Amino acid sequence: MRDAAHLVPDFPPTDAAGRSTPPAPSPPRAPSPLRYRELMRLSIAHEYFDDGPARGLTLEPEPDCAAWLRRHALIVRQDQGALLLAAAESQLPALWQDLRAAAARGQVLLAWRLRSRDPDFDRYTERRAPRRVQPDPGSAADLPDWLAALPLRPTLRLRARLSTWKYLLVGDWPSGPLTLSERAGRAEFRRDEPERLDDGRLAQVFRSTRRLPLRERGSLRLELQDLGGTAPRRLLNPVPLAAPAGLICEQRAGRRRPVHEIFLNR
Repeated sequence: MRDAAHLVPDFPPTDAAGRSTPPAPSPPRAPSPLRYRELMRLSIAHEYFDDGPARGLTLEPEPDCAAWLRRHALIVRQDQGALLLAAAESQLPALWQDLRAAAARGQVLLAWRLRSRDPDFDRYTERRAPRRVQPDPGSAADLPDWLAALPLRPTLRLRARLSTWKYLLVGDWPSGPLTLSERAGRAEFRRDEPERLDDGRLAQVFRSTRRLPLRERGSLRLELQDLGGTAPRRLLNPVPLAAPAGLICEQRAGRRRPVHEIFLNR
């Protein structure tokens, strides 16, 4: 026997007067969320920080780049020496067309100026290091290949400042034969002529025989020794290394040269 519930006809709903009432409208559908895709993550490494992330840097888009970022509503994030670009997937074909058209007319759309909040940045960064960042947008021949190559992962590597390290020994140091050396032979120093300082004191001078790179935490291990006795006598170990604040430009043999001065007082 069939259940009685199956015998009740399915009449449309009615109001109190018996009139049919229209079904309640369906709630509006929520718009589909935008799907974003990472386009590029540009990293900036600096030799001064042992090739770790550069600190205190910001990237300022050039006018054409800033306009392009706004036009396509790109997401831009900067953090820990890295720049992230992301775009809605629906925008990717238009982005590709813009980049192709700009390349055809010799225009650079991806270009940023490098800015630093560190007042010592120019002291520990190679003078010829780039101040403009222009990452390659990719050289794929068509849109599918370009999409397959995303995200782009370029890295800008900044070189540390190279300079002659000049040690000035001031005060009560032995007047006999002194040597300044590096334990593993990674740097060599020669004795130079003494210098008269502005306050009248005489300083013994050692210079590196080649230009050395600055490091935030240098790995050189320098020793200052007195060779005047029967056996070498260690006077200072470890010897402090060059720091950004010690940079000067020195005139020697008619040329200006970068020199980092390190004073050793006793």
